[in-house]
Amino acid sequence: MNRLAVALASCSTQYCNGKESSVSLFALEEGAFLCSLLQGKDVVEIGCGYDAGLSRELLLLGAKLYLGIDINTCAVESAKYKRKHKSNGTLHHARFICDDPINVLETIATDASVRPFVLSTAVFDDAILRDRKYARMLVTAIGRATKSGDYTLHSALSFEKYFGDLFEDAGFEYSGDALERLFGLMRKTR
Repeated sequence: MNRLAVALASCSTQYCNGKESSVSLFALEEGAFLCSLLQGKDVVEIGCGYDAGLSRELLLLGAKLYLGIDINTCAVESAKYKRKHKSNGTLHHARFICDDPINVLETIATDASVRPFVLSTAVFDDAILRDRKYARMLVTAIGRATKSGDYTLHSALSFEKYFGDLFEDAGFEYSGDALERLFGLMRKTR
């Protein structure tokens, strides 16, 4: 899983800089583990950004549906455009919406039949550090939407240092080695 975390961090950096990612999750030896986490799941990406590239990779790795959420209207419109005009039909199970992710996650949490795999590649970074109250509300919503035994993944530098306590309070435990802890692979335990 170490290379998975590194690849997601690389995707995060490239998406934040407005560039398309050249990172392929298929190149990872640990792709089988990611496939097992995604297989048949509804994937919810918080902060999907301008590009539809990660959604394509996640669907190809076994996700049933993909929902990208972003608060930036321009980012969502760009992702929708790329889905329609540049995906060669690979994103017919992808949707992009402009909304506060807390609202969407709270709605998902009320539907017991949905078992989402919630991830983010650029949300838990320096920007959200300035608003600890919002970060706590977002993590609480992630906790409500994630069922016991399921995983969540949030790539951010120093994830454990700044956000680990919030996820632990929401019922998550760390999974795996130190690098996985750094990049926020956690399992819901309660």
